[in-house]
Amino acid sequence: MLILAGEHSSSGQLSYALERTLEAGHLAVVAAPDKGVLKTIIDPREEGWDPCEEFDALLLPGGRAAEYLRNIQGFRDTVRHFVEHDKPIGAIAEGARLLLTAGVTGRQLTGMDMIRSEIAHDNTYVAAGDVAVRDPNIVTASARPYYHVWMREFLPLLP
Repeated sequence: MLILAGEHSSSGQLSYALERTLEAGHLAVVAAPDKGVLKTIIDPREEGWDPCEEFDALLLPGGRAAEYLRNIQGFRDTVRHFVEHDKPIGAIAEGARLLLTAGVTGRQLTGMDMIRSEIAHDNTYVAAGDVAVRDPNIVTASARPYYHVWMREFLPLLP
């Protein structure tokens, strides 16, 4: 599974998702736009590395990183690949912004209340509170403290 992260990613969301994925026995790789922003990263701009074909699922933790990452074409293209190939995607809090920037429309999604209008523009915003929203291969959750419901709904989608 590929997890996109970057400067100002929510450390709680990122670490919780990574820990639960590894506990469930799945391989996870955290990728960021620049080397050194996070410890133990793979730079998605490395020559010859195609994150799209190599991974079967994608996680999009929230935090301010979503605002930053959605402005990088390579990250938008990566998210779009996972959407177009119906691969499992999990997004929490502001992470849903990456889905929107990648062109996701007509889905039921949730996220932080502050991005409700962004989601509702071309999708259906679900005021989910303490439950995750699944439509059908995309799992979204509102925010902290609901990391557990997000990952509990997402992990069964993994091959």
